[in-house]
Amino acid sequence: MPYADKQHKAITDGKERLEISYETEKLNFSDIKTSMLEVYKNSLEKDKRLEYTTCGIHRDDLKIVAGGIDVRKFGSQGQQRTAVLSLKLAEILMLEETTGERPVLLLDDVLSELDINRQKALLKAVESVQTLITCTEFDNKLVDYDYLEIDINNNKIISTKRNQNAK
Repeated sequence: MPYADKQHKAITDGKERLEISYETEKLNFSDIKTSMLEVYKNSLEKDKRLEYTTCGIHRDDLKIVAGGIDVRKFGSQGQQRTAVLSLKLAEILMLEETTGERPVLLLDDVLSELDINRQKALLKAVESVQTLITCTEFDNKLVDYDYLEIDINNNKIISTKRNQNAK
């Protein structure tokens, strides 16, 4: 997934590569239909006994490796968050390429588990994307472009201010 790797390199300042692979049953992808039928046939008795399907795409997974580390098992929360954000940013690029339109990005409390360098790189990566970010603390020195800041307390807007940081 070159889009995600590109985004991941941007967020990690080129220090990590993101590798994604699809983990599935042992299938013959040149004849996927016959291969899947064989897998289902072989598990039918077990599935009946257990009363659920034990194989198929719902059991498949993505293996996500960043900087040589399987982030699902051994990655820190920051590394896991960075990998997920890389996938989200890649999705934006792919949607824009496919539809010709850029979606709105919603990010809920994404900055809290990222170190300062990754926070800054993420904010730089979303500079040209209409983005709504929720957070409890924000350092306006992290961005060098204009943005609107809305402070909310007890479900009420306390203040709004346009920050003009463009250099």
